[in-house]
Amino acid sequence: MFKAVDVNAGDILILADSWFPGWECYDNGKKVESFDADGFRGYHIEETGHHEIEWIYKPLSFLIGLIISAIGFIAFLLFVKVKRT
Repeated sequence: MFKAVDVNAGDILILADSWFPGWECYDNGKKVESFDADGFRGYHIEETGHHEIEWIYKPLSFLIGLIISAIGFIAFLLFVKVKRT
């Protein structure tokens, strides 16, 4: 999710989209702290001016699932290789 905004220092940007752990917020390419704003995504803007805000969803559960799947696939390949010999 990408937003370009012109704001004043101290403003709070609230995105009307569901908050869930795993969202990362970037302001002009720099990772910043975002927060849960009563179920929505929020970010407290520190400086006046033009900001390009980007939220990226990187859930830890996806990474864990990917690792488990890779281990299972490798175990399957080893099992098939051992069974053939």
